[in-house]
Amino acid sequence: CGGTFNWTVAEAACVEQGFWPDTISTDLHKHTYHGPAYDLPTVMTKFLHLGMPLCEVIRSVTSSAAAAINWGDRIGSLSPGRGADISVLSIDEVDVELEDVHRQTRNVKRRIVARAVWRDGVPCTITAPDPWPNPKPM
Repeated sequence: CGGTFNWTVAEAACVEQGFWPDTISTDLHKHTYHGPAYDLPTVMTKFLHLGMPLCEVIRSVTSSAAAAINWGDRIGSLSPGRGADISVLSIDEVDVELEDVHRQTRNVKRRIVARAVWRDGVPCTITAPDPWPNPKPM
């Protein structure tokens, strides 16, 4: 019930084999909000930590994700005639142990954080897990 992200599997597939995901999602639900998923920026952070280029991390949660559900003509990019779904992100310096579904941790030095969000042009409230990371995961 804690999601599916596994550091060992991700390191073997992504880092060792160069097999990066086309899409990234959270598996977010009531059992993962307080770890190990937390939120989409945290899951993105894990792939950034593994060495996935930032532009590919962004693409995997925007245009590639939209294409995967056949909504590439509606969402996933900023284009004339589409609703403006925008996230302003920062990369913050951190020094934390970030867990996976099996309680394996890795020391993460950079974190992707949402600073502002608009859905269809309307500002949204940003929610963030507290605490992050959870000192007593899962």
